Amino acid sequence: MQQLTSGEPSEHDLASALGMSRRTLQRRLGDLGQTYKGVVDGTRYELALRYLDDPERSVTDITFLLGFSEQSAFTRAFKRWSGKAPTAYRAGHLEPA
Repeated sequence: MQQLTSGEPSEHDLASALGMSRRTLQRRLGDLGQTYKGVVDGTRYELALRYLDDPERSVTDITFLLGFSEQSAFTRAFKRWSGKAPTAYRAGHLEPA
């Protein structure tokens, strides 16, 4: 999570931070039925949902907090994850009940 603001952290950097080789990381993730890309995407999606729940954060700020270089890239990824654009999710989610 800490490395996301600089873009997508490399698999090698994550393995090093965890004190293991890249191959060991791949094996351990495989044992869990996960991939590196899947873990990064899942983390980004969970953080995006949290950030979008905060009306003080702009979609542009969220874009860069999650390590996307452009808002359009974040919007495409969020649509892939949730089926909605970030602004549509926020509008429907933050409406008073």
